Amino acid sequence: MKRIFSLLFGLLAVCASLQAAKISGTALASYKIVYSIGAEEEVGLEAATRLRQAIADATGVELEVIADNANARAREILVGNTRRKESAAAYKDGFKPFEYKCFVKSGKLVVAAGGCWALDRAGQRIAETLSKGDVNASFRLEGTVEGEFLFPREEGVNLRILDDNVWDYSGKPVPKAWEELGEDCTDSVRGPQFVQLVRAYMPDVIGFQEFSRAMAGLFGSQASQYGYKETFTPEGRNDTPIWYNENTVELIETEYVRFEPKRWSNHGSKSFTYALFRLKENGKQFALISTHLWWKSEKVLAGSNTARAAQIHQILAHAEYLKGTYDCPIFLVGDMNCNEKSKAIRLLLDAGFTPCYQAATGTTDLHNGHHRCGPQGFGRDGGNRTREDSIDHCFLWNGGSTEIRHFRCEMAAFTVKITDHYPNIIDVKL
Repeated sequence: MKRIFSLLFGLLAVCASLQAAKISGTALASYKIVYSIGAEEEVGLEAATRLRQAIADATGVELEVIADNANARAREILVGNTRRKESAAAYKDGFKPFEYKCFVKSGKLVVAAGGCWALDRAGQRIAETLSKGDVNASFRLEGTVEGEFLFPREEGVNLRILDDNVWDYSGKPVPKAWEELGEDCTDSVRGPQFVQLVRAYMPDVIGFQEFSRAMAGLFGSQASQYGYKETFTPEGRNDTPIWYNENTVELIETEYVRFEPKRWSNHGSKSFTYALFRLKENGKQFALISTHLWWKSEKVLAGSNTARAAQIHQILAHAEYLKGTYDCPIFLVGDMNCNEKSKAIRLLLDAGFTPCYQAATGTTDLHNGHHRCGPQGFGRDGGNRTREDSIDHCFLWNGGSTEIRHFRCEMAAFTVKITDHYPNIIDVKL
């Protein structure tokens, strides 16, 4: 009998929710969700589909999703920068990447944001509001996802690794191409976005490349509030540092190695850093190596392929030391400036290093991880076509029972303007 009453009360609650869900006094069910057909899917169709699901979960109402090339209707929920005049009003002053705002205009609910992360959070908040009743004509919602943890781990994942080449462009004027686009690529603008990238995922360890001391100072001053610090800070530059979360892992040993001879390490930027850690959760040990290999192609400078192979030999020697001394899983990440068919990467594959995108037992990502971003501007174009052709690599060696659950290449639009290398995220069960 109690179970029957419980079911009845549940049904009544759902019915009440369906009746209460309104926008400006009009039943939610009469609305359609509209997205921009000309926008990237992350802020277009995909964002609209996620909003549809959030509303359905919160209210039980399932709305139709249509593109903005359809005739305008009186009752619409506008997602992103659609062709509707109500959306234009939202975007006229622009947005920072993580900001959002929502309002009702002419009976339509406008959902606008600077990027997909903010757009999703706005959608979640709208769904919550609709679950409680009427979104009236005076409704207005503004906020930011900056400073928020956005991507929780699935059960069983106890290690998260972030890898990214951040593009060293410190202490220089804004390039003319960027000025003409109304954009700023200096550290003061890009640094906080790297901090939010880290905050959004909260990795345990991070392998960076092209990480200048200026960026390190800016990044560290903000990331420290979340528990992050660098394993080793040499005098001068370390372009391949490792950062870690003191709350989740314990640093045991670390070393920084600059590649020699200098002719294959422009400005001393080509190097690797390794660090041995212990997970505080279960005491298991693992090592991370972050590297940046010589950058020129064989066509541009003869001997470059051999130089990269020689640098891999140095990494292998230290990896052998870590394996022989600690017998722990070893992760190798970085910008290696060559693909899987190259002499350098073949050395790793022949030694038993497994690409993380291949080892993932859950979801994986086959995007190449590279795009155009430099003094001449930025864009989604300019990368290789397949993951096999990528110059950014993430490997696991001596894994034993280690399970890579997920491998992801984060391609949110804001990442296009901060570096030419999309960040890689690896979720692991150790």
